[in-house]
Amino acid sequence: MRTTRLLLAAGFAALLLGHAWGLLLAPPEAAMGETGRILVAHIPTAWAGFASAATALVAASVALWTGGGRAHATTRAAVEASAVLLALTVAQGSAWARPTWGVWVPAGDPRFVLTVAGAGLYAALAAWARWRPAARTALAFGAVLVFPVVPLIHLVTRLARTIHPAPSGPGDLDAAFLAPLVPSLLGTTLLVAATVAERARRLARAPGSP
Repeated sequence: MRTTRLLLAAGFAALLLGHAWGLLLAPPEAAMGETGRILVAHIPTAWAGFASAATALVAASVALWTGGGRAHATTRAAVEASAVLLALTVAQGSAWARPTWGVWVPAGDPRFVLTVAGAGLYAALAAWARWRPAARTALAFGAVLVFPVVPLIHLVTRLARTIHPAPSGPGDLDAAFLAPLVPSLLGTTLLVAATVAERARRLARAPGSP
């Protein structure tokens, strides 16, 4: 519990530093101007959503192989995190799309559509787990079957014609803007990791858990 609190405190501090730096203090991003500032939040959120989905995949695979209660609990916690983070990614993407493309919902963009689909699928899995908490095997299978949408979200800008920018790497962003992205990524990762771990711990200790 103490470790979780330390991780949450460190994550919040790093996130606050990165967001304040990127949103308020750094110069506008060289290619996108002021609207590019949202990438300080958008990229870490998307990364954390993908990482949570990968965690759910690994935990679900372990759960199906061993039947371990902690692995099932981690699967459910990671699925819930994936649903929330992918939904936030969609919301941030919409906030960026409005001044850039003139629409809140770029329905013709494959990456946007896939991210909405991913958020919906993980939300459906999370709702299923809440409605039928004893159906752990079904949840694990679902987490495995849904995961392929995540790498597809990442790769679709290279596989199909899309108005969405290609995935950004360190060399694609202005150096002055890249610096605040580091604490934002670190802070988001720590916050999500600590939250998922604590949620899994509570689920594993809930009445009726093996």
